[in-house]
Amino acid sequence: MLYVYGSQKIVMEAKCKKYFLILLFPLLAALSLNAENYITTRDVKFRAEKSPRAHVIGSIKKNTVVDVTEIDDEWWKITYNGREGYVQSKFLKTAPAAAVVHTSSPVAEPSGLPFGLNTDSIVAFLISVLIIVVIVRQIRNYIAYRKARATYVPEVVKKAAVTHWYQCKHCRVAIKKDSEPGIAGCSESLRHLWVNLGEIGDIKYICKGCSTIITVKAEPLIEGCPNDGDHVWKKI
Repeated sequence: MLYVYGSQKIVMEAKCKKYFLILLFPLLAALSLNAENYITTRDVKFRAEKSPRAHVIGSIKKNTVVDVTEIDDEWWKITYNGREGYVQSKFLKTAPAAAVVHTSSPVAEPSGLPFGLNTDSIVAFLISVLIIVVIVRQIRNYIAYRKARATYVPEVVKKAAVTHWYQCKHCRVAIKKDSEPGIAGCSESLRHLWVNLGEIGDIKYICKGCSTIITVKAEPLIEGCPNDGDHVWKKI
């Protein structure tokens, strides 16, 4: 019985060692894989599959330290900035101790736009153009305002030219007007009865009948004297 029990114990210990070795081998492989850092020898494409035609996840700059998780003949699986993908092994080498590390730089996603443009750069460009357009328009408006102000001439309200003498036949009032005055306000009658004596000028005349004095260009008209007759004008 002891022999049988001892045999079973030996067999169990052998199996345990076997399983331990099976579990230990991948761990040692992983440790040996991570024992060395790998660095890119040029700017490389970071692809989703093991194929030069596979989808490009992004680009990794030269001299960037990456975490290699799987080694194959041509394509190695790496982890970079929390993303997994594949890079051709010929573009990787063991990193020297003083390798330049760019792990803080995010993977550049391809934008699909020409000339390497992305949405942020286009938005920034459009905003810049809009600001420039607004500034130019404001400058043009200010220049136009200054020019308009410099050439502005206030509109002069033209007064009606006083051209003739008018006299009321009832109240003897004589006034200068460019047209026949209104009829209201006569002191001797219900309304004025205006008579046009002539055009205003520099020659002075007096009527011998009503003593009205006016200055005209030529001898005044004789009709409408308030003394119930014609004016008798005398040049003075």
